[in-house]
Amino acid sequence: DLDYVQQFLAAHETDETSQKELMELMNQGDYDRRTPLHLAAGEGHHQVVKLLCEAGVDVNATDRWGNRPLDDALQFSSSYAQQTEQSSELQPAACIETLEKHGAKPGNTSQSVQVEQEALLDLLHKYAQIRNGAPTLDWHDVKDLLQGIGQEPTDAVVQKLMTVADTDGDGIITEDEFMQHSEVFLGGRPARIILVVGGPGSGKGLLCERLVKECGVVHLSSGELLRAEVAKGTILGQQVKEIMDSGGLV
Repeated sequence: DLDYVQQFLAAHETDETSQKELMELMNQGDYDRRTPLHLAAGEGHHQVVKLLCEAGVDVNATDRWGNRPLDDALQFSSSYAQQTEQSSELQPAACIETLEKHGAKPGNTSQSVQVEQEALLDLLHKYAQIRNGAPTLDWHDVKDLLQGIGQEPTDAVVQKLMTVADTDGDGIITEDEFMQHSEVFLGGRPARIILVVGGPGSGKGLLCERLVKECGVVHLSSGELLRAEVAKGTILGQQVKEIMDSGGLV
């Protein structure tokens, strides 16, 4: 609430010590280290974002997942653009502009988003046909793609996806249409490969055991495979032994 934030900040303006403590508290965030600026930026509340930035909060505060407020603003802007009903009170573009004006930079997740986009494009190009000089998907290509990611789509399902994603109604899905509606194509579909990454003692093994038991997947431990290579004295094992012994990442 904008009025609440204004009153809250105003109550600490006259006391320098109190204001410093307030900034430390606001920059610390919640149990996930998500600050008020994260929340406001992630919901498109420009006036709150502007007020917090002008108050001097850390515009590059990082939450437990590596997200910064600008990441949240960018992600919200992307999802908001696809909504059919938009509120005049939400201004994701203005949030991004204000954050960047105050020195906000993207965090680790921006790189993850780029990797995700590249993976989606790879998937598109695998099943697309070149039409008019560009990769596109027709009805049959969409069905092949869905089957390739583990789905068994009926003709009715394929037709429904075509109706949703083919925004110009020309019977083919362009690269832009596929990227814009990627969640429609992939939502609820099983992942073919799951990478579980984490530091020592973070619970990777326990999670993988649950995936094997509850989802019936095959678990391949990169650590066990690499240790086997070291034990065998292979070229790969010799290359990674020193890194592994020192606790580095391979």
